[in-house]
Amino acid sequence: MLSILSSFLVYTILTSIANFQDIITQPSLCKEEAKKIEKQPPSDPKDAVQKFFILLCAGKEKEAENILRIADDKFPPDFYVKFNLANLYLQKGRVDFAVFLFNQAKLIKEIPAIFDSLANAYLLYGDINSAQKALEEGISKFKKVQDEKEKNIVYQMILKKGMINLIKGELDKAETDFQEALSFNNISPYALIGLAEVKGKKGEIKAGKELIERAATIFDSPEILMYSGAYLHSRGYFEEATNYYIRVADKLSGIEKYISFFMVGTIMRDLGKYQDSRDFFEKSYEYQQLTTVPPPFSETKRLELVRKYIELGNIKGAESEIREIIKLFPENITAYKLLVEILLVKALLFLPKEQKIKTLEEARDIAKKYLDRFPADDIMLYNFAILNLWLAEIGPKFARSGNIFHAISALQSALKIKNNPEYRKLLGISYYLIEKYDSAIEELQNVPQDNKIKMILASAFLKNGQTKEAEQILNSIDQKDRDQTFYILLHNIIKSGQSKNKIGKMSEIEKAIFGSELEFQGF
Repeated sequence: MLSILSSFLVYTILTSIANFQDIITQPSLCKEEAKKIEKQPPSDPKDAVQKFFILLCAGKEKEAENILRIADDKFPPDFYVKFNLANLYLQKGRVDFAVFLFNQAKLIKEIPAIFDSLANAYLLYGDINSAQKALEEGISKFKKVQDEKEKNIVYQMILKKGMINLIKGELDKAETDFQEALSFNNISPYALIGLAEVKGKKGEIKAGKELIERAATIFDSPEILMYSGAYLHSRGYFEEATNYYIRVADKLSGIEKYISFFMVGTIMRDLGKYQDSRDFFEKSYEYQQLTTVPPPFSETKRLELVRKYIELGNIKGAESEIREIIKLFPENITAYKLLVEILLVKALLFLPKEQKIKTLEEARDIAKKYLDRFPADDIMLYNFAILNLWLAEIGPKFARSGNIFHAISALQSALKIKNNPEYRKLLGISYYLIEKYDSAIEELQNVPQDNKIKMILASAFLKNGQTKEAEQILNSIDQKDRDQTFYILLHNIIKSGQSKNKIGKMSEIEKAIFGSELEFQGF
């Protein structure tokens, strides 16, 4: 409770309560004295202020307020009654009452504290211009004051005026204010920090960095070190910022320690040291409170980290990060799209068959739920088709045709949204798989034809009884690109008896097919 009293103005009173100064330094004595006085009306303003402090010290805030209100109504206007009642209202958040009473007190007596307190009240009220005027008036009246306590209040007012000018973008005025604050206190870390902010906003980054380092050297507190780290971090001095964050972590044991770890994690991320970044993030989450709140950096930054993981081939890291993003930001649609792509790559490249099927099924379910909300997303429709086609290939055989029909439906929808050759190509292959050769031919004839598409198209023509067309396509394939599938197709064309084979001899074709140990997996 004594810390509360420090916000008020205690002054020496010709004693009406014995040993007043001793009582208000000992809460146990305050409580004893409060029992005697709480029902006694004040005899004069001085008596009211003394009783106010004793009741406040005893934890009886309501009774303390009532004493001053009685005194303000009953006695002639008194500076200390109004000043301390205003401070009480300010602490209770009743800022309009505080401003009114501070202004009344100021009419009675002008001291540095009244201008400083009035400015604080205006700032809490959101009236930055009135706060600035109060500070300017107080500074001009008391700039040459000699009392050390009052000099310190003037110094605080100059600092606040500098911060207001900084917020308003009046950089030259702010710089003058912070330089003036340093003339009152040449080792003030807050004046140095303010001056560093001005330099930073003016583009004088090196000068700002030197001021920050000076502030951290003079005042080696966690608060100043944390701010110094953030200042340097935001201006690209990653190594120096890391040192400050680590120094904070070494000094503290509470949440600030883990916030420091978190900030180092963001630096490691920005430097591209993603494993180090992950380590520091995990260390920060050892503090329980941090695991229950979203981290203080944007979804965009986290998605950048996911993409970096993918670029580096760290699919495990990408999956872990993207799942965490979805947990924290469940409405981030980009995260779901990325997760589908990550699971597809993970399944096809890294997993054995059983896990592969399970992962593809999970990706398909995520894609389906996404498409229920956003049915016009052609990219997700395409990925949904790919997932179904892979499951048709390696999943349960009883679901094969169903998966292919789902793929066809998705691709048809995607093509209505965007006429993409890749969508059409996959649609043609899908038709081929369910033996709808006319439809496969129609689609594949309208896409760029690499050798793989040419052979699928040739096979579709052949199975559709269009031998001539099949042979024409095979004839267009370069000699160097003719593989086992090519020769099997050619063999089937020749066996049909309708070939005008000008591509190769039957003995050479059979040797190309049967002389290889490869088992034909194609068409």
